[in-house]
Amino acid sequence: MNKLAIFSTALIVALGAAAAAKAENSTLAISLAGEAFDGAPVFEVRMGGIVIASGRLARPLDTKTEGRLYLSAEPLGYLENFEFTIPENRFDPFADISISLTNDRYVDEGHGHDRNLFIRSVAVNGAMRTGGELTVIAHGQNVDVAFQAGLLPVYEQGHAVVAAPPLEGWPSQPAAGAAQAGLAVLPEHVVNELAQALR
Repeated sequence: MNKLAIFSTALIVALGAAAAAKAENSTLAISLAGEAFDGAPVFEVRMGGIVIASGRLARPLDTKTEGRLYLSAEPLGYLENFEFTIPENRFDPFADISISLTNDRYVDEGHGHDRNLFIRSVAVNGAMRTGGELTVIAHGQNVDVAFQAGLLPVYEQGHAVVAAPPLEGWPSQPAAGAAQAGLAVLPEHVVNELAQALR
């Protein structure tokens, strides 16, 4: 086998393996606080309309015994951070991320006993959206909701805080060692012949 044939064989095998190497799963990070009433608020996260994650707050403010978040001396002390994996086959770099409340409950007593979410930031693979970059959507329409302590509230079911992707799209995780993976699967005899031929 001449040098060109050996090199071509090695290159084809390496490129084939590299192309087969899948991108790593992406990471979604959310920072949010909550108000609880007879149970903690539960949220659902969608990417482009497809559910990719859900969670329950562990230490929300209890509106029955502690009042309301906007009356708290340290509202940011209730922030919780969640991190989720976005499967590679669910990742869409140009899809919105939306966070909705799935178990709203309210009783009109005192300052109100309620379950709510308050979103601080959304990040996909490190690209963060926060503050004025977030919007509240209800039934396809923007809703004007005032921030509370720098957090954007979700007061009821049917509402969602939405983070639009950057113009260039959410960054994706690079393939893990694609080139190395390609070379690693070369047959030993091809590697040996390639080494001999290229001397």
